[in-house]
Amino acid sequence: MPACQLQGKGTGFLINLLTLFSLFFCSFVSFALVVDKAFPSRDCPDVGHDAGSAIIQTRLKYRARMANIVARQIYPYRNERVTMKQLFTSLFIAVFIISGTPAVADDFTDGVEFYSQENFSAAAAAFKKAADKGKPDAQFNLGLMYLNGEGVEQDYQQAIALFEQAAEQDNVRAQVNLARMYAKGKSAAPNYGKAVFWFKKAAGLGYADAQYSLGVLYVTGNGVPRDYRKAYDLFLQAADQNNASAQYQLGLMYFKGKAVAVNLVEAMKWLILAGDYDEAVSYRKYAEAKMSKEQIAEAKAQADEWTPIAPEKP
Repeated sequence: MPACQLQGKGTGFLINLLTLFSLFFCSFVSFALVVDKAFPSRDCPDVGHDAGSAIIQTRLKYRARMANIVARQIYPYRNERVTMKQLFTSLFIAVFIISGTPAVADDFTDGVEFYSQENFSAAAAAFKKAADKGKPDAQFNLGLMYLNGEGVEQDYQQAIALFEQAAEQDNVRAQVNLARMYAKGKSAAPNYGKAVFWFKKAAGLGYADAQYSLGVLYVTGNGVPRDYRKAYDLFLQAADQNNASAQYQLGLMYFKGKAVAVNLVEAMKWLILAGDYDEAVSYRKYAEAKMSKEQIAEAKAQADEWTPIAPEKP
């Protein structure tokens, strides 16, 4: 009898519960790895930077997606989003299935495995097969490989074409990389109009790095009219997700009085949160020279109490 038919009955619940306990110790280590790696780093990489990490992270995203699919099989009678409790239950099952039993091979997962083994030509070939079938993660990964010349001859135009295919399917990493390629003039003169378009798409999906990058364009006036207030709003959205670049920019805006009144306590708070990003350390020293001991203590207290806001999931 399918698992989805067992759910909701007393015996089915007991069977599921006993199964989870039996799988717990087998899957705990792998589950911890998925949880640890599923969250992005504090600062998103520049275009094409750390392509290997981006591709390997795709495998972890795939595992999380598999868990969500398992959850929907176990809880088919609900139309709402899977709850965290259900997702954690499903993760235990999915991680065990993925890490403890032979996986069904497909072109995309083959590509990830080949890449992790540094067999870049085989990875590119596998990703191409998956990309030709319309898989956005494969299109993005293959685009990175063309961008960096890994396993294929470096080809910016091909990278752009692949990023566009993935970006059209709301792959935010592709949208951001595509926007940066247009902004930096990779393979052609800069096209800030297209850069703004794709940054807005990704920013609208809650992607902090896109919000920060779009804010920079509003500061410089490239592709959009210069607007410090819009830049401030975008930096704040990204900073609330613990983006160090945006936190640094907010610190400068409060220090210099751009779009907001000069506020050294706020400036110091954001500069502390930015850590050693760019010239944050130097600007903290500049700010301290103008602040009282009480103001410095207040800024440090606010920084200690600050907590990031979880980003929207694209």
